[in-house]
Amino acid sequence: MDIEKNAIWSLMLGNGYLKVSDSRTVETSDGWDHVYGVSVTNLEVLIMLKKMVRSWFTSSSSKILTRGKKPSEAKEPERFYHGFVLGLIVDLEDRYQITSNLESGFGRYDVVVESKEKADPAIIMEFKIQDQDEKDLPQTVEVALSQIETKNYASVLTGKGMQPEGNRKYVFAFRGKENKNQRNERI
Repeated sequence: MDIEKNAIWSLMLGNGYLKVSDSRTVETSDGWDHVYGVSVTNLEVLIMLKKMVRSWFTSSSSKILTRGKKPSEAKEPERFYHGFVLGLIVDLEDRYQITSNLESGFGRYDVVVESKEKADPAIIMEFKIQDQDEKDLPQTVEVALSQIETKNYASVLTGKGMQPEGNRKYVFAFRGKENKNQRNERI
């Protein structure tokens, strides 16, 4: 399986949406590998996941504003996680305005989540694949945080009267495909 396909299960497992229900060792063409069975942790998560998948195929997901980059212009892993996170947060649209890929400052942010209660902080999200000149994921995070600041993505919020120091910034940093023999950790 490609690392991107495995990553979604790791992300859901690590965030408590899924739990390991069994494990076994199986023989593959590359040798032996561990296979894990997973299950949903509870009824509420099952309902949330069903709503999320339904939202991908209904008009409610079209309320998220996405303009700017054409999908072919974005890096494939970044697009995957960008879409996945948008799918997870689409159910928040009754309390938050969610926008994606809009111009702000000197560039285009990935996702901004604005509370409809103006006193609450806004969230700026950036998705960043590790570049070859970045030595590790913490450095990739620092580069992405710096990008949020230098490109002034918060200007769209300050233009609406929101204080920049109250905004939260989240970076989703990850590696692209790696040679299985060179990988020393699973994502």
